[in-house]
Order: sequence, then structure tokens, then C-alpha cells
Amino acid sequence: MFDTLRPLQSIDLDNPWDDIRRLPKETLERVYGRGNVKSAKKALARLTQLPMHDPGRTALEAWHRPRIREAVTDAMKLYEQAMTPELDVARERGLLSIDVSAFELDDPGQAHVEWFRERLVRSWDDPTGTVLLDTRSRRLLGRTSDGVSPRAAFDRSKRAAVGAGLVQHLPTFPSAPMSHVLEARDELADSRKRYRAGVRELSAKMASSALDDSLSSDITEYGVDVIEPTLNDMRASLPMSRLVHGTARRLFGDGAAALKSGGLTVAVATAQQLAGVPTLAGVGGGAMYVLGTAWDEARAARENPAAPELLYLSGLERNLEQLAHRR
Repeated sequence: MFDTLRPLQSIDLDNPWDDIRRLPKETLERVYGRGNVKSAKKALARLTQLPMHDPGRTALEAWHRPRIREAVTDAMKLYEQAMTPELDVARERGLLSIDVSAFELDDPGQAHVEWFRERLVRSWDDPTGTVLLDTRSRRLLGRTSDGVSPRAAFDRSKRAAVGAGLVQHLPTFPSAPMSHVLEARDELADSRKRYRAGVRELSAKMASSALDDSLSSDITEYGVDVIEPTLNDMRASLPMSRLVHGTARRLFGDGAAALKSGGLTVAVATAQQLAGVPTLAGVGGGAMYVLGTAWDEARAARENPAAPELLYLSGLERNLEQLAHRR
């Protein structure tokens, strides 16, 4: 469907005649309607043969222009509403394919519902697939499902909902363009594997099933109660870890973490007081111990969080924020 609309984006509305004649039949049907393409092409051919300002040409242009303009406007509006430009980025990367076979835009609304219902059930019963359901499709499938679908379909769909739902709670995610999301995704390939493992464990702990309306609220509750506070804590601790790392390098060089002389035990927070110390002569063995311990603990907290899904979400949030500021 969208592929038939895409050629309309390149139409020059000030002088559309050459562009419109080159459109494929399926796209011309969007402009003139089914059954009218042949007569429309003949009229366009006659129009282009007439000289400018010819009364016959003027009359033909007056008939064609509103139809072309309306089709282009409707196509652009539908294209944007369906987030097709964003989806095209994923399609070009080979990460997304869209099947609209047998879908007819001009069919009545109930036919569209039946078309979607049939493909939804087929995908749900596919033992090799995973279906990510929104609220409407979950309810539609709940009314349609015969209740004997394989257990794997429920488990995979629930994990997909949990994994995607947690990402939606990241502050930077809703406004991030697809290109940024895919770039951040690539940079976090290794932790994404651990994220899936963490999501599997978390999904198993949630009582709601894949077809329960309560699943969305369970995910939201976890996002508000766990994800958001944890990410806030991680963001708050990041400046400290950077301070520790930078100060250690300035004072002791790359071997700072190994300089633990024992002796004096001081609270880790004391590392903040060392930021202004310019040379090694200004600190003693106890300070080196504090700084090395602080650096180790800050690094361990970032690299080994309590849950792998938190590490991935924190990294994704950080990368999306950096990409937003860079471009």
C-alpha cells in the first residue's frame, strides 16, 4: 500500500505533467481511481501535446490539478501518520519487512479489520514467530483465539511486550529518530543479549499473561517503580565516577586502581575532597587507598548492576542522549 503512495512524494505540483505520466498504474489509481487510469493517461498525453496557454490545455490542467494535488496531500498525510519515513530507515537496513499483500486501501473499514485479524491469528499460531501486541491487537486476538495456541506463543509474545515496554519508559526514546535508535542498538549488541536474558527472567515473574490487559500496567508499574529510579541513581553516580577516574589519572597515572597501600581507611566520599590536589606529594597512602577503592566501586557498579536489563536500558538511554546532542 505505502509503496504505491511513495512515488507521489516526488511530484512537482507546479509542473506535474511529466512526473504524473511516469507513475506506475497502481499509483495512478490512487489519483484517478480504478478503471479510470487508461482514460486519464490519454488525457494527459493530449494535454502535453497542446501548446502553453491553449484553451484546451488550460481546461485539461484545471481538471487534473485538483486531483493530483489532493492525491499528493493525502499520500503525504497518510505517509507521515503511519510513521512510514521512520519505518523506511529500518527497511533500508534490512531489519524490517512489511507485508500488505491483499490489503486494499479503498475497502470498507470492516474488511480492513478482518484482513488484520486473519494475519494476526496466522502469526500467533506460527511456531517460529513472535508477536508483539498492542492493546487493541491483544483484545482482538483474545476474542479470536481458540485458547489452544501453543504455550510458546504466549511466552514469546509476553517477553516481547516486556522488552519493548521497558524501552518505552526511557525519557529519550519517544522523541528519538529511528536512525539514532538503530545506531544505539548496534553499539549495544553485546549487552542486548544480556538484556534479553534479563527480560526472560523478569517476564516469568509477572503474573499477567500475554493476552491480559493487565500486562501493560504491570510493565508500566515496573518502569515507574524500578527502571526510572534506578536510571536516576545511575545518572547521579556518573559524575562521581568520572571525577574519581579523572582525578586518579591526574594524580597517579594509569595504575591508580592498584595503588592501595592499606593503612588508613576513610569513607569513599572523601574522594571528592581530593579533586583539587595537584600532585602526588599532596596526598598520602590513605588517600590513595580511598581513591583506588572509589574508582573500583564506581566501575563495578556500572559494569555489574543488579539486573542486566538495567545495564542495557542505562546504556541505551545514554547513547540516545549523546546522539541527540551530537546532531
